[in-house]
Amino acid sequence: MEKIVNILRVLAKACGLQLQLPLIAVSCGLFITSCAMIQPRGVTSTGRFEFGVIGDQQYTAEDERKFSNLISALNDANPAFVVHVGDFQGDYNGYKEGDGNPPCTDQTMAHLKKMFQTSRHPFIVTPGDNEWTDCHKRKVNPFEPLERLAKVRDVHSAYGR
Repeated sequence: MEKIVNILRVLAKACGLQLQLPLIAVSCGLFITSCAMIQPRGVTSTGRFEFGVIGDQQYTAEDERKFSNLISALNDANPAFVVHVGDFQGDYNGYKEGDGNPPCTDQTMAHLKKMFQTSRHPFIVTPGDNEWTDCHKRKVNPFEPLERLAKVRDVHSAYGR
């Protein structure tokens, strides 16, 4: 297991990524699960492993209203876990005042966390560019991107629950 974690860290460093403990745990879990499911030739497995992947959600008020339907469908599908691959809010380039929650604010992040917590399954959040690097595009009182990344990590971290 330690060897796998070290390989993941080397790959992440080569790609310029900061590998977090939850990502390591998920990656190792997927690796172990896939290894455990390898069957001898001609033998079929009856076990199934499913997980949900979503992204680029909740850009507008209408998207936010539809999100509860998506979570409901994921809950019904009963995946092992759900991964949101980022961009869980709009960015300021496409945001129209009054159309959904304004991007990058603390209130929007708290609102989104409540929405994510309606999942019955473990819900893994990875930030996209809309959550932090695009936050400086706000015309009035722009946000500092690294401060927003720290806020995303604080709000959505498993350690913050």
